[in-house]
Amino acid sequence: PAATIYRAAGRHRLPQLSAMLPPDGNQRLLYANPPRTGIEAEVMDWILTVFKPRRIACLSCNAVSLKRDLEHLTGAGYNTDLIIPYDFFPGTRYLEIMALLKRESA
Repeated sequence: PAATIYRAAGRHRLPQLSAMLPPDGNQRLLYANPPRTGIEAEVMDWILTVFKPRRIACLSCNAVSLKRDLEHLTGAGYNTDLIIPYDFFPGTRYLEIMALLKRESA
């Protein structure tokens, strides 16, 4: 209920998000629901170099862009704990995929 939701390309919101970072990086959690194209390069860089969350939940509507994003995240020290497919739209070819990740050093 207390969550702040920003609408616009993620890269345009990075200064606002950086200003609100919690002081203890070990407690940071990230939920990402990127567009079909995946997490923007600028946002991915911010996640890995500035925000550095302990855990990430990423809900994607595109398996190809999710694979690319997971390669970036695992290459930066995250382990994929679980991948869960969701059929939110029965009778269609669309599938949502939730990936849960944890930082290796967490």
